Amino acid sequence: AIHHSTQHGATGDDDGIALEMVKRKHFVYPWISVAAGMEMSEITSEEVAITHGIKEEIVRNHVRSELEKQTDVMSLPWAILSFVLYALMLLNGETLHLNNAIESAIDYDIEQNTRFAFSEPQFAGHKHYQDVNSYADFWSWMRKGFVPVVLPSQYPAAESSDLPLGNLSDFETGRYLWHNLKLGPIRLARESTGIQPCANDRVASAHNITCTAGPAIDLDLAVVESQVSLGDFREDKVATAWLLDEAQAQDMIRRLEEERWLNERTTQVRVSMLLYNGGLDLLVLTHVTFLFAKSGRIWKMINHQSTNLKPYPGVDSCTWQVLFYMQVASLIFTECKEILATASQKRYNIRLTLTSYMNFWNAVDWAYIGASLACLGIW
Repeated sequence: AIHHSTQHGATGDDDGIALEMVKRKHFVYPWISVAAGMEMSEITSEEVAITHGIKEEIVRNHVRSELEKQTDVMSLPWAILSFVLYALMLLNGETLHLNNAIESAIDYDIEQNTRFAFSEPQFAGHKHYQDVNSYADFWSWMRKGFVPVVLPSQYPAAESSDLPLGNLSDFETGRYLWHNLKLGPIRLARESTGIQPCANDRVASAHNITCTAGPAIDLDLAVVESQVSLGDFREDKVATAWLLDEAQAQDMIRRLEEERWLNERTTQVRVSMLLYNGGLDLLVLTHVTFLFAKSGRIWKMINHQSTNLKPYPGVDSCTWQVLFYMQVASLIFTECKEILATASQKRYNIRLTLTSYMNFWNAVDWAYIGASLACLGIW
């Protein structure tokens, strides 16, 4: 029994020694080896520094990380300055509030005053351009609503007034909403499409159905303004009509309706006018667009393109733009300097240089630089 107990004790000691020989990396300090099962044991920072030491690479990485964080914090004022300069440049260089003022005035006039479906004695029009749902409605809106408002020939008198105010002068007929000069005639343009195979050839052949291609703009869902403003308008230039004055416009509209200018191949119609507001120095191109979907619905929208003809009326108006792009130039210089320093450290190895230099915030800096230069190029 004594001999057996001695052997058992010797085996237990061997297991303990074997357990101590199995080493694992500490979870917090991976360069320190500990016995198996002690990976999560608590080790004080003093014990690490005195007993185990710290690898030079870890110290270097920590110092480099702290320096990068310091650089990021120090760059924060520059980021705020960039935002402030861009905001000041936009507010002083753009006339967004003026553009919105004149565009809203045109929208309101077309929506409220270009009416058709008049009741007797022709004082109240019950429909406007959004109520155009057929070819006949379009010609009624043009004849009764749009042309009398945009191309008037007689001075308007008060309701039920018998005052003979006479015809408008050439100066007055050339104005729209009093302060806007009409540049050139009104353009009436259309987009037409060709014949295409129907979705079901057997049914189309049996019922003698002819199918046409759809418009360039996707009309399956509700139309948004950006689709119309930026979409492709394939104008049928041969069919474009120009409206000069009220009498000529009424004759032209009658002729176009008689010729069936609108037909099943028509996918889009634009009624356009170019205006200049001298008081605001704004050039405005207005389109009243009618889109004919394959579903049979007619979508309607008014959209504008406006610009200031003299963006820099004085030296002070371009000051913020100069300061903004000086700050952009400073950022380009700083980034290039950092790239050269990184390349020097990596012995001008392109792959190692890019790997070391390119991080999230440097990518943001170059995206900001690219967007700023793109804005300058477009301007």
